[in-house]
Amino acid sequence: MSTRTYQHVIDDIREAVASPADIDNDRMAALAEEYAELCRNVVKRISECVDLVRSGETAEALRLAEHEPRLIDLMALVDFPERDTWTDLCRLLGLPLPPSLEVSHLDILQEIYQSSTGVDELRRQWCFLNIVRAPLIKRIACLRRLVQADPLNLAWQEDLITFESARHEEIVRELSAAVKKGDREALERLYEELNSFDWTKAPPSKITDRAERELQKLRLRDKHERVKQLAEQIHEAYAKGDVDQTESLLVEFDALRSELGIGDDASVSHEVLPAREWTAEQRDIQIREQEERRAVRALEAALDRGASIEELNKLYQVATRTGHELPVELHRRYALACRERETESRRSYQFKLALIGAAAVVLVVAVFFVVMQVSDYRNRADVIATIHTFIEERNLDAAQEYVDRLRSENPQLVAHPQVQAAVAELETALAE
Repeated sequence: MSTRTYQHVIDDIREAVASPADIDNDRMAALAEEYAELCRNVVKRISECVDLVRSGETAEALRLAEHEPRLIDLMALVDFPERDTWTDLCRLLGLPLPPSLEVSHLDILQEIYQSSTGVDELRRQWCFLNIVRAPLIKRIACLRRLVQADPLNLAWQEDLITFESARHEEIVRELSAAVKKGDREALERLYEELNSFDWTKAPPSKITDRAERELQKLRLRDKHERVKQLAEQIHEAYAKGDVDQTESLLVEFDALRSELGIGDDASVSHEVLPAREWTAEQRDIQIREQEERRAVRALEAALDRGASIEELNKLYQVATRTGHELPVELHRRYALACRERETESRRSYQFKLALIGAAAVVLVVAVFFVVMQVSDYRNRADVIATIHTFIEERNLDAAQEYVDRLRSENPQLVAHPQVQAAVAELETALAE
């Protein structure tokens, strides 16, 4: 059947809906069957196009949609204004019912016509969107593409301004509905649309300003709600003993609290105080435990390299200061090292004492030797001086007696070269 033949069927159906008593039952049945068959063909063709799009064959789907009679034209025919009334009439008379037109597939069908940006393709898309009574926002998007693709056609620009004006009024209604429902997501979407740079005719500032005010209110509301929600989540994480989650939630809580100007004396701040103090305590414990683990590793390394007892004791104190015990093997090594270091210390002390004693003996001997040397030196000097005095006084006999007495009493002293020199001088004087 051609599009023209289909149009005759639709015209007869609309007449039957307007005056059902003027159409006999056989003609009504025939019209019902023809229309149901037409709708089934349209639905089948839609399904075939959708399957092609889903398999990635958009160009083939477009070719099928544009095959005569064009799918857009058929959809415009079968989706006539009195369709619902005709369906009710068929149901009442027990006549064949037309199938649904698969409205859920309209977005996929739109993708077919968006696959190309040529003017003809955009015109087909524009026609399709109007046939299916697509939302204004989708039709405006298509019109904007048409204006760009066909700038010399002023009709597109005029249509765009008309539709954008209608969209402004629609946004006012959607804005009121979103405010009434407290739907922040819808407000965010409307605010973004109002502040886009795509408008040919800019929205009135009063609409944009209202959207911003209402959005700020909902954002503030949601932030306060989030603070309360965070307080509950912090309490739950605290109850579970989850330090990381509690701390993470507290970071977000504090950031929001600061942004909203919520002070420490606020009730919600007091609610999380136990969790905050507990988290701080747990972090301190974790830090100490980390220090202890590092000290344990350091103690092991110190034992391996034979560190001093002072270093070992210091590391041991750090590793056990919270009451944790060392691993058994490490404690055994530490205790053994302490005993060895103490034994070495005692031996070193005893050795030092022995060295000190030996040094003292050597010192005494040296002092005695020095004293003796000094005494001998003084005795020699006295003897030599006495001999020289006798010689100078020419008391040579007394000098000889003095030397003879020294030879009998201290022969070693007389044998010293310096004393012998003085004796030689005496002998020379005697010989004169």
